[in-house]
Amino acid sequence: MADFTKDELYKSFTACLGKEKAVELVNGTLTRIGVPTKEKYSPDEVLKLCEEFANETGLVAVVAKLLKSQAHLRKAS
Repeated sequence: MADFTKDELYKSFTACLGKEKAVELVNGTLTRIGVPTKEKYSPDEVLKLCEEFANETGLVAVVAKLLKSQAHLRKAS
């Protein structure tokens, strides 16, 4: 099971939000769901993060769904 780096999470949202907003979104959401900021995140932690974006619209929702798929694949391997 391969973990996700913090930078991977940021980069996932950078294209649609820009670097600063992506960092704010990821860090803020992780804090809200009780996951500490660290260098690597397990697929389960990423799935929990993506669940928080379930009601989002637009590109954030699309990116979250793609990230969720990647987390499921990494968890399975």
